Amino acid sequence: MGFFKRITATVAANVDSAVASMENHDAVVEASLNDMRRASAKAKARLVRVTNDGVRLRRKFADLQTAEARWVERAKQYANDDEAKALECLRRKKDCERHLASCEETIQQHTELESRLKISIEKIDKRYQDLEQTRTMMRTRQSAADAYRTSELVGSPSNFLNVDDTLERWEARITETEMGIGGDIDPNHFEQEFIDDEERAALQMELDELKRDL
Repeated sequence: MGFFKRITATVAANVDSAVASMENHDAVVEASLNDMRRASAKAKARLVRVTNDGVRLRRKFADLQTAEARWVERAKQYANDDEAKALECLRRKKDCERHLASCEETIQQHTELESRLKISIEKIDKRYQDLEQTRTMMRTRQSAADAYRTSELVGSPSNFLNVDDTLERWEARITETEMGIGGDIDPNHFEQEFIDDEERAALQMELDELKRDL
């Protein structure tokens, strides 16, 4: 099974488990996002190791090419004067050729693995971004739906009546409290006393004027 397929299968299994055990949709999506973050981190760490190995292999390949060319030059140098040395140089050159072939094959394998890892990471990150965007949209829709449902409940006729009744009861309680603050004094009776005193004073003045005219 490919690397990305294994990651996808793991994520799917974890999501299925989360769905079975949780009713909070947002939490289910969050669990899936966490799995994808971990999968992406692991894949990127592995890609770094593979890339570093590829760098070392290419450096080794270049060193082998340099060594092969050097042994060829040495074989030419001793071809006429020392045949045994020339042959040994050619034998070393053949060893380099074999190592070059093996190294080239390994580099090819690493290149393919590096390419697959990059594709897997791109797929995981793309899926993560899509899922994150979808979750954001779903959260927005959920908030709007909750707000609409709340407004519908508050705006229903029965709830209007309930609110009105509550306000009336609130006003009655405040009135009772205000009356209690004034004690036993009747505000209307207290005001009437002032009115009576003022009228009595006015009548007294009128009577005094009548007496002066007599």
